[in-house]
Amino acid sequence: MDLFILVFLLFIGLLMKKIYIIFSVMITLCINLYSQVIPTIDYKTFINAYIESTGTYNNIPKETLNILIESKQMNQLFDDGIKSFTFGELITIAQNPEKVLDTTTNESVILLVGTTLGFLEVANMQQGTATVVINALKNKTAFNAASGNNTGLLIPMHTPIGSFGINLYSDVPLLHINDIANPPAAQNDYDSLANALDILPIPHINAYLQVNLGPVPLALTLRGGMSLGFKEIYGAVVNDVEIESLGWNIGASLKAYLFRTKYFFGDLRFDFNYDEGNLKLAANNRNVYVPLYLGYGGGTDTGVVFNGNAFLESKWKTFALSPKLVFGFKMQEKVPVIQYLAAYFSVGADIIYGSLESKVGVNGIGSYANIVGHEITVNDLYVPNSQDKMSYQLYDMRVGFHFDIFYQSFAIEYGIFTKQFAVSFIPINIRF
Repeated sequence: MDLFILVFLLFIGLLMKKIYIIFSVMITLCINLYSQVIPTIDYKTFINAYIESTGTYNNIPKETLNILIESKQMNQLFDDGIKSFTFGELITIAQNPEKVLDTTTNESVILLVGTTLGFLEVANMQQGTATVVINALKNKTAFNAASGNNTGLLIPMHTPIGSFGINLYSDVPLLHINDIANPPAAQNDYDSLANALDILPIPHINAYLQVNLGPVPLALTLRGGMSLGFKEIYGAVVNDVEIESLGWNIGASLKAYLFRTKYFFGDLRFDFNYDEGNLKLAANNRNVYVPLYLGYGGGTDTGVVFNGNAFLESKWKTFALSPKLVFGFKMQEKVPVIQYLAAYFSVGADIIYGSLESKVGVNGIGSYANIVGHEITVNDLYVPNSQDKMSYQLYDMRVGFHFDIFYQSFAIEYGIFTKQFAVSFIPINIRF
């Protein structure tokens, strides 16, 4: 009897051991299966899964993305938000990170998702804006570098030696005049910076000295000056971006007298110009609202507010060579009272070589939930500046109309490829 009991107990023990092994294997399999179906959810996994699911922010540099991933405040928000999720919600979020907005109205989650989306959007816009801005600046600086060579007809001079005077000129945003009169109702800071370049004139003032080269039908002109643009000047044109510009330029022109009849003339001009300057644009003390709709079927409209300053800083150096053919009307005899009158057209080419450095960025970025009684803020974020440096060459064709009266001169020119206008005015021209 005792032997039977002993054998029975041994049998039961072996059976329990097998059952324990089976349960251990089952638990291990379940854990492995769970880990495969539900990956370890942390903030980094959440961001990477969101970027992969949308396919929108793949161009953001890894270093920029790491600032968001390594933010202590954002990781704390994620941990706090996870506590409010059920097991089923975790499964849903793991499969589709966008569904996090359907799970809760917890302030941590609102700020977490809103700040994440806003940061990604700002960083993505900054990358794209750097390209747009540098191309717009390239055309503008190239066009300005090849402008300003209008110093009036002045061949042949009515006095034997030459003349000196003042030339005022600027690019004019005639193609964007509607944007000046009717600015867009709503645009983000980077759109404001990019659009400001299109409607921004950069005025120049030059002093010039022209000398006739004796009996040879040639004249040499030397000139130099600077470009000025301060917030007070630009405020009349652009009111949502603070703008300052400063630069200087030097140039030389050689004019060759081709032919002359009683009423018509023609000459050939070669102009060289070097231009150097910088431009700063800033959209300061802005609040950017990131809308979020929480809950199924649209849900509640809430969101996150960003505070930050967007800015652009650029420097350029440009060399321009502009051959030009001039043909027009000029009477030999003095016109009564006026004494001097000429109207002529010009056509030529602009050959520009330049270098351009541009930096686009946002400073002081922070965020808070746009809900009543909010207490949580994020203030350890920043978006690294996007910088670009390039050398370029650009070709343009330029046509112009010039009108001289009383020895003063007015001209308007148009760049066919850059699609920009320039005006030039000589208020002072003294002959000697």
